[in-house]
Parts: sequence; C-alpha cells; structure tokens
Amino acid sequence: MVGIPTTFWCENASEQWLDLMVLDLKSINLPLSVLTALFSLIAPETAEADPMQCIDRSFVVDSNDPEMTDHLCAMATEVRGKLEACGLTQSRPLTIEMVDKVSHPMGDCLAYFDCEYDLVRVTDPASYKDLMGEDASYASLPVMVTLRALLTHEITHAFLTQAAGDRPVPMVDQEYAAAAMELEFMEEKWRKALINANPVSFPPREGLIDIWIYAFSPRKFAVNAWQHFSLAENGCSLIRKIVGGQKSFYKEVRPELQ
Repeated sequence: MVGIPTTFWCENASEQWLDLMVLDLKSINLPLSVLTALFSLIAPETAEADPMQCIDRSFVVDSNDPEMTDHLCAMATEVRGKLEACGLTQSRPLTIEMVDKVSHPMGDCLAYFDCEYDLVRVTDPASYKDLMGEDASYASLPVMVTLRALLTHEITHAFLTQAAGDRPVPMVDQEYAAAAMELEFMEEKWRKALINANPVSFPPREGLIDIWIYAFSPRKFAVNAWQHFSLAENGCSLIRKIVGGQKSFYKEVRPELQ
C-alpha cells in the first residue's frame, strides 16, 4: 500500500527530483541524507515498448497501451497550456513513461520527475487500487482524475525546473507550486472531495508552507498551498515570482517564517 509523498530535490544534473508515495514515513527515523541515498536506488518496473512522439512534438510517451498513450499526450498538452499562464514554460522536450510499478527500499511510488533526463514516470492506473488501499485521499477519485492530478503535479515540477534555468528552486517552493497547480486544475467537485478529506483552517497560513509539513501531511500541505494560492493577492503572479526567484518559502531565504 502507498502512504504519503515526499520529495527530494534536484540541486544539480546528477540528482533527481522524486515525488514518492511511500508507506509509514512518519515511523522512519533516519537523517535526510540517508533517506536521499535510499531513494536514489529506485528501479522502475516498466513494460517494454517503443516510445512514441506525440502530435505535440514537445512530448514523448512510453506506454504499452496505445489508448493510454493518446490520453497522456492529450493531457500533457492541456496541462502545459494551463501552466503557461503562470509562467511555467517548457524549454525542452519531456518524456512521460507509464510504468507497472516503481519500487524502492521503503515502498512503492505513484509518480516522480527525474530532472536529469526530463522524464516523468507515472504508475499505471490499473495499479492504483492495490497501491493506495481504501484510506488514501486519491482512492475516492476516479482513476483518470488521479492520473491527471499526478501528471499535473509532475509536469509542474518539470516546467518550474526548466523555467528557472540554472537557478536551483528550493524543494518547498517546488512542492507549493506543484500542489497549487494540481488542485487548481482539478474539476471543482473532485477538488472539494480532497479538501473535505483533508480540512485545513482558513485563512491559509504562510508559516505552514513548510517542507516538513509536506513530508508528514502532504494532502494538508496541498490544501493549505492551494488556499494560499487562491487568495486574490497571490495566484499566478506569485508563481511567476517563484520562477524568477523573487519569492520563496524556504526558511533560509525567509527567516521570518521560522
């Protein structure tokens, strides 16, 4: 069963951005450096297939299912169009790979972005029920809604990384943007379902936009992030400031948030 997502960031071309859904992370008492090293051992289990370039030549999809390939191509193009309004632009082609399962020493994953190869891996929706069980927030959503949400989240990571150029984006800023875009582009009834399952007091608090809150309560982090993004003074203008480095939730940059 899959538990909660945690992300390890890309500081240079030799490290990976990982969005991992892992089991019982709260019970693991290991230094961050050790967790990062463990997650670097990830080995995806993929079906053999020749990647196909989408009609939109900015995307390549690797999937054994032609119908799913078409769905992923269409979703990726749609997501890109929405992200561009927030300054999250694509500068390099992106490969999307559908995998049976991504395994690592601490559990199984639903999706992650590998910045070294401009690669998004998403787990086959046929595996969601077994991986998530009945308690996960996503389990109440139709599988294609979950797939779109995961893809939106990972493509946001990809485009934020690309749009920022050589400037490393702090992990908390990456997760804020990815969570906000994931919920913003979700159909309202499904967004309400996730919010109702993970209620957060209003108004949203900037001090709760913290990477450790994300690690231990990712859905509440996401709800707070989206509510913060939705404030009239924030929205896409705030995301564009994150892209340009004028805004950050990283506490070493913003000591007043500590």
